Amino acid sequence: ISCFYQLSASGTMAAPASLGAVEVQQDSRSRIWYCGFIREVANKGEFLVGFEADVWPAAKYHAAAARKPPKLSPAELEAFDPQIGDEVELRVAATPHSPAYWGVGIVSKIKQDFYFVALGAGSGQKSNEAIVEKDMLRPVSHQLSLSTDTLNQENFKLPASLQSWTVTEDAAGCFSHIQDQSGLVAILIQSSKMTLKLIGDQKATMRAKMLLDVHVKHQAQIQNFQDVREKRLKALESKRSRIEGSGYKNSCEFKVDPSFIARIIGKGGENIRSLQERHDVTVRILDGDSQEEQKTVRIFGNNPEGVEKARAECEIVEEVLDIEPESFSWILGRGGKTITGFRESAGLVYARLDRSSRQLLVCGSRNAVEDALALFETHIMYYP
Repeated sequence: ISCFYQLSASGTMAAPASLGAVEVQQDSRSRIWYCGFIREVANKGEFLVGFEADVWPAAKYHAAAARKPPKLSPAELEAFDPQIGDEVELRVAATPHSPAYWGVGIVSKIKQDFYFVALGAGSGQKSNEAIVEKDMLRPVSHQLSLSTDTLNQENFKLPASLQSWTVTEDAAGCFSHIQDQSGLVAILIQSSKMTLKLIGDQKATMRAKMLLDVHVKHQAQIQNFQDVREKRLKALESKRSRIEGSGYKNSCEFKVDPSFIARIIGKGGENIRSLQERHDVTVRILDGDSQEEQKTVRIFGNNPEGVEKARAECEIVEEVLDIEPESFSWILGRGGKTITGFRESAGLVYARLDRSSRQLLVCGSRNAVEDALALFETHIMYYP
């Protein structure tokens, strides 16, 4: 359904074109019917008609100067086969100065799939020829003008839970279907008051209310389901954003051995909370497929410097330092005092001397490892 919404001075929304659609005459002698839509019932026998994009100001029309747009069945459309000399109604598109309209003309020529139609021919008016395809034509309508009996107006109150639904295309299609099924002239939507204005005779308004009761009952259930679904989707999206960091400008990711996770988190989460607060970042530790598999750590933040600093504090790395054999005892210190002191001062996970490979292995956060290497290299400079 192609919708357009317009708000009248009274706050009544006319939507879409099929809701409350009418065709009105400016002059009964012209055989031209302008496309508009009912905005509201005015005085007895009159109603206010608006036009798409307000190309003309809304105006009052008597029921005798208006008709409902004729509806053709698929079979009638298939059977419609205008020939040269036939009278047809031609749809003329809207312009900046005039709404769209249907005018009676005569088919003067048919060439391939194009029809040459002399608009206004035989009416005493100056004839204008248009070249169109068949879908711009329809049989001359013998639809009767509206009766003053069809301009009764009744209100139907909608539940507040359907407020957001009333302005959707789904609602417009639903109301349009009810309008056609019940035989109403128009259904007007007053979203601000959660009210539908039903315009038609007593039989049509009664049937429309019955149909609306059924639709509203089911739509309320559907809307409740959709509201719950929307909340769940938002919760999932929020969780996904926290995990993937989609709401941040900067992020990084690295793997950590499962045995180091407790060290990163700290007792009761103390370490990770402190890290997040000091660097204004969010840290997420993702579970692997197994207990032995390395864990993924993701850090998100809007400041790249904060993200990098946080990574330096919690990413566990191992570095090696080549050591000459004669320096082993110097590195270890008496009773391992030197290597233990440097490990504790730098905050390493471990510092271990591998005599077979002649290497010093230090492991910890990147910051801790950098500090430890600086300590050991400085200490080695003083080897006697």
